[in-house]
Amino acid sequence: MGAASIRALIDENADRIIEAWETEARKSVAGSGLSRPELVNRLPAFLATLLRGGDASTDPDLVSQRWLIDSHLADRLRQGFELPEMVEEFHILGRCIEAVWSGSDAGRPDAAQIERMHEELRGATSAAMGLFGENLIQYQQSEKRFLRRLQKVAAECMANPAAPLRMRLHEILQVISDALRAETTGLYFYEPEGKQLRLVASTGLEDDLMDQYVTPLGAPSLASRLADTRGGLYVPDVAKSGLELPEPIRKKARSILGMPLLPRGELFGTLYVGVGESRLFEPREVRLFESLGEKLGLLLDDARVHSDLTAINAQLRTERELRERFVAVLAHDLLGPLAAATMGMQLLQAHPELLSEKSTVPARIIADLARTDGMVRDMLDVHQIRAGHRLTLRVGKTDLVAVTRDVAQELKLLYGDRFVLVSNDQEWGFWSARDMRRTMWNLLSNAIKYGNKSTPIDIRIASTDGNVEVVVHNQGVPISAGDRATLFDPFARAITAQAAAERGWGLGLTLVKGCVEAHGGSVVVQSEAESGTRFTLRFPADARPFQQRANSAA
Repeated sequence: MGAASIRALIDENADRIIEAWETEARKSVAGSGLSRPELVNRLPAFLATLLRGGDASTDPDLVSQRWLIDSHLADRLRQGFELPEMVEEFHILGRCIEAVWSGSDAGRPDAAQIERMHEELRGATSAAMGLFGENLIQYQQSEKRFLRRLQKVAAECMANPAAPLRMRLHEILQVISDALRAETTGLYFYEPEGKQLRLVASTGLEDDLMDQYVTPLGAPSLASRLADTRGGLYVPDVAKSGLELPEPIRKKARSILGMPLLPRGELFGTLYVGVGESRLFEPREVRLFESLGEKLGLLLDDARVHSDLTAINAQLRTERELRERFVAVLAHDLLGPLAAATMGMQLLQAHPELLSEKSTVPARIIADLARTDGMVRDMLDVHQIRAGHRLTLRVGKTDLVAVTRDVAQELKLLYGDRFVLVSNDQEWGFWSARDMRRTMWNLLSNAIKYGNKSTPIDIRIASTDGNVEVVVHNQGVPISAGDRATLFDPFARAITAQAAAERGWGLGLTLVKGCVEAHGGSVVVQSEAESGTRFTLRFPADARPFQQRANSAA
């Protein structure tokens, strides 16, 4: 067997060696609680360097054994491994390699090759002992000092919601830059929607240039390479690395150390530091960088969770206030017609003669109960809309112009003659007369309540190409963009509506949208100070096909 025989066996059986190594390594107390990526760590990359020779400072495609060993051992320190466990990992690796040639038909390697392999493994165990002894105290003290600075910034941000952590990223990166004596540091955030990484903070670069630094996953860029690695990435000579780097970073950094940020095992972003000379990073620098990077990832993830919870709490508070207001108005509105109907029934019970044809009491009772029934139906329909279901309609041949004219006439008795209807004499279609009436009542009564009291309300009904368009326009205080975004949500009432001191459930426009969509249509609102507020409804002249689909889906 030639001098390269062990190396050839490793290349052919690398996965098998690592699998056997993992099985043995899990028997240790420290290794048993780690996930596979955490346990295997950089061992595959280290295995690939055995018996190859070379140095990363002269060969950019070959990561140095020293850096791999230092990084692996730094991780083991943070994971709580004892020195004997760290040393035993390399002994296990040697035994797994020997098991491969023992079961091979190629024969036993020569003594020189075996001795060279064990020499490289002894170098790794010596590094472990040296690391554990000489540098441990110094590393721990440096780590504590800089971690304390990071934690201080995070605590200040949590105590002051007006100044979130993202506003102090530059300050955080300066802590890492000081710790590594770096010329530049950079933090990329991962944007899942576009599957890209964006530089959000840095030291040593112009702030107004950072928005230009966006890189997609899979590109031959530093940020993308860091995202693809589960460990760190060491670039001893940027000029020879072949990585795509923005020119300002290339000018600042000759050697780069980087890592992905993976809080909870998911890619959050990437972090790098660059120094102005081509050199190997010392073991303690690697350990300190990775420790600070892990802490930064956790702080950023905590900040994201804190921000999400704050938004959810605000939303829940708003919804609770809306529900409380809704219940108060609901109780008031339901009690009115129910009390009137009850009093009417008591009156009839005491005076049966009032049941005569000339008496208006029975008609008033029926009207009050009908009002109550309508309110309850509205609530049930809103519940169905909120559940994501289309309303079930009773579709029949309906004259929309006649329905609109009747609604306008009823509102005229309450608010005066302010409606201007522009339409044909008739507009027939297959719709639900009840729901079209409810839709027009809500739109027109809203325009009356919240529009300018001294200007007319214009209603335009027109048909074209099998569709009908209804436009209701009024002047008055415009609805803000923020209110327009939630205008059709249940229980939501715009600021302008609340300022008008009008009582309401906040369900009217929800029902308008639900009824129009149940007819296969859509509703759009435009509101500007100069042109006023305009609700535009568009729906087909025949809603029967849409109701058939809704029934099939149900």
